[in-house]
This record gives sequence, C-alpha cells and structure tokens, in this order.
Amino acid sequence: MISYEEARQFVLQDLRALPAKEIELNDALGLVTAGTVRAREPSPRFANSAMDGFALRAQDTADSARSLVIVDTIFAGDQATLTVKSGEAARIMTGAPLPTAPTASACEKRPRSIPKARPS
Repeated sequence: MISYEEARQFVLQDLRALPAKEIELNDALGLVTAGTVRAREPSPRFANSAMDGFALRAQDTADSARSLVIVDTIFAGDQATLTVKSGEAARIMTGAPLPTAPTASACEKRPRSIPKARPS
C-alpha cells in the first residue's frame, strides 16, 4: 500500500488546467470561473451582519465583567432604524442591517445573554 501523499502525487502529476472559454451564464452550472468575478455594486447595499450575534459598542467591552442591556432584536429584512447607545446591545441575525453606532459584534455562541427591557 502507498501513502496518502504518494497517491496524491500520482493523481496530480499529470493534471493540467483546462483552457478558459467563454460560455453563456445559463450553461455554466457545475463549472468554475477561470478568474475573479466582481459585482458591479455591493449586494446588499447596506452593512449587514455576517452571523447571528450582538451588535454593540467596542468601548463597552473594555471591562469584561460589564453587563449590557439588550434593547432589540434585528432580523434580516428589517429596516435599520435603531441606534445602540453606550451600555446597550442589539441581538442581530444573519443578513440583518447593522444598527447605528455599534463598532463591534459578538458571535451569539460566546456571550451570556440575560434579556432586559430598555431603561426609560
């Protein structure tokens, strides 16, 4: 029996990239691009969350023992109307617009969350 690395070398030694060719987009299913593809404009057209978590202000995390008040939950498709103030955080879902003022985010699986109402 040969090692994994030997088997890999045996398979790859004669492989060559196929030449690039232009095809219609509808015929491209299952193929890969020969170069970098860039969008003409950002999509979506707003800053959004890449994962579920919390939008917060970085300066509020300097003291790791500090608790933040969760003032809202923002879902994908919501309008970005919330401003997160000092001492606050907003629960945010993947694809949701980022609220105004946060300078950091925390992945949902890391913080301990105790929901509270926004103080009057």
